[in-house]
Amino acid sequence: MALAFGFGGQRKDPLWQCVQGCGACCKLDKGPTFATPEEIFDNPSDVQLYRSLIGPDGWCIHYEKSTRTCSIYSDRPYFCRVEPEIFESLFGIDKKKFNKEACSFCRDTIKAIYGP
Repeated sequence: MALAFGFGGQRKDPLWQCVQGCGACCKLDKGPTFATPEEIFDNPSDVQLYRSLIGPDGWCIHYEKSTRTCSIYSDRPYFCRVEPEIFESLFGIDKKKFNKEACSFCRDTIKAIYGP
């Protein structure tokens, strides 16, 4: 957990940062405990794009399993980016709560994909 220093001392909330070599978020077909694309996106073209990225094994077609990296990382769709503005638009999460929620989402996804 990263701590940030600022006015008033240490920050207690964790700062979100991607765990390199994880890729849990690239498992696009996560199962019934996760929201469906239709529940996440308002725009049908986003649902279509998301569904087009799901490979036969449920992983993103651009996820390189051998290296655990994204082959289109710099050009990945907006919904693959963990940023305050995207969490606000997709999930209604206020930017002030981004770090806490992003860390929670990440932990839950890692547990669902790789186990505790």
